[in-house]
Amino acid sequence: LMISDVPGDDPSVIGSGMLLAPTHTLPADLHAKWLAPYAIRHDPGESAGQATEVDVTTTVIATNTDMCNGAASLARELGYRVTVHAGGLNGRQDEVIDGILRDLSADTSDIIIWGGETTLRLPEQTGEGGRNQHLALQLAKQLRGRKDVVVLVAASDGTDGPTDAAGAIIDGESILRGESAGLELERHLTHANAGPFLASSGDLLDTGPTGTNVMDIVIAWKGPHF
Repeated sequence: LMISDVPGDDPSVIGSGMLLAPTHTLPADLHAKWLAPYAIRHDPGESAGQATEVDVTTTVIATNTDMCNGAASLARELGYRVTVHAGGLNGRQDEVIDGILRDLSADTSDIIIWGGETTLRLPEQTGEGGRNQHLALQLAKQLRGRKDVVVLVAASDGTDGPTDAAGAIIDGESILRGESAGLELERHLTHANAGPFLASSGDLLDTGPTGTNVMDIVIAWKGPHF
């Protein structure tokens, strides 16, 4: 039984899918070191010494899409109109941000949900934060001054990068709050140092460990919030 933490939910690359046969050929020395000792085998008895591989049936029991749909179901129960873009976070962050902004502009739903996992090229010297905090700060920059949207950006395992925060909840005043505390936005973005900025703006999201990992989620709430 596997919980998918990868785009596409391919069992052969899910972290909990070690019992599956590899989909590509490894060099003999690597195969002997990493795969052979952990292969599931049985000895049928009458053919002693002739171990036989056992077929393993796999079932993916939780995915990023499940998380997004679960959040959408709760929002609908609360009376909101909801749109889900499962897989909408997969890809480079700059492309993902463009997609989120387009969806925010075109969609008339109250709640918009995106799921997946972005990629980010880090500078040589990085600060404190993770991809979700960086994405949240980039979105806060783009949504600066708006009073009609609040956005949650979070890792489903409760830990974004090497930090204790899951991500952040930002709004149109996030950048102003951070700059009022004396922080320079572009410097923090350039050095992938979103964490301290979001801490100063009061936007970090700390859930604690959730006990699972089905990648990341972004939830935007549109409406008059201020």
